[in-house]
Amino acid sequence: MSRAASGGEVSLPDGKLRVVASYKLGDGRLCREYTLTRAAEPGWDAVDCRDGGNWRTEFLAAKAPPTTGYTPASGDASADAFLSQRGAEPLSPEEEGKLLGTGK
Repeated sequence: MSRAASGGEVSLPDGKLRVVASYKLGDGRLCREYTLTRAAEPGWDAVDCRDGGNWRTEFLAAKAPPTTGYTPASGDASADAFLSQRGAEPLSPEEEGKLLGTGK
């Protein structure tokens, strides 16, 4: 998760992690919203924030079981509320790359 760009997926031994977006909080910390899925399970929506050199999970919610029909591309509405309450600003791909150490 530390290097995947927003929209990217990382294969895990028993599932997948998809990075939804990266944000800078009002206090200056870098946070990443992501979904974690496993076979035959709805999965999780989460937000991890960098605390010093480590990532710390600050929001975690079980995803609703999948339904047919329209599914928004963004993450969970409760994750959006969590980020909004903390003054999160979405990062551009360039800003994200610099903060993750993958950009120029």
